[in-house]
Amino acid sequence: MVTVADITALPAFHTVKVLAGGSGALQRPVRNVGIMDAPPDDTAYGDYVAGELIVTNLGFARGDAALAERALCLMLQRPLAALAVRNVHRIPLSDAVIAAGEASGTPLLVYEGEYYEHVIFQAMKLLERDRADSDTARLIDGLLVSA
Repeated sequence: MVTVADITALPAFHTVKVLAGGSGALQRPVRNVGIMDAPPDDTAYGDYVAGELIVTNLGFARGDAALAERALCLMLQRPLAALAVRNVHRIPLSDAVIAAGEASGTPLLVYEGEYYEHVIFQAMKLLERDRADSDTARLIDGLLVSA
């Protein structure tokens, strides 16, 4: 099982700060990794699924702190593994955003590091290796049971 801590330990992450999410924030399991690269629409990020670690650089908000706040608060309502922000546009992350993370229990991370494409690539490789290892372990267990 890959956790938020496993993902944030990848070389693409240089520093990580947990702003919200409680004591177990980094131990949450990660099922998938996605990108938040657009402002919310009528579906309010309904395509994102439980257990995803979402990364964003808030590029869609460029200087619009209210839009960034709205987007982050809506995304933090999703049952994510975590939301990681590489705040290259230096948009202030408001108390409302941190409160939304605390209220939902969704970890809110701020990181410095590589472009989110690098994060996605490294994280997906880690998830693929974990799935392959799990498949292999199940096959071995099956062989041992039938022996």
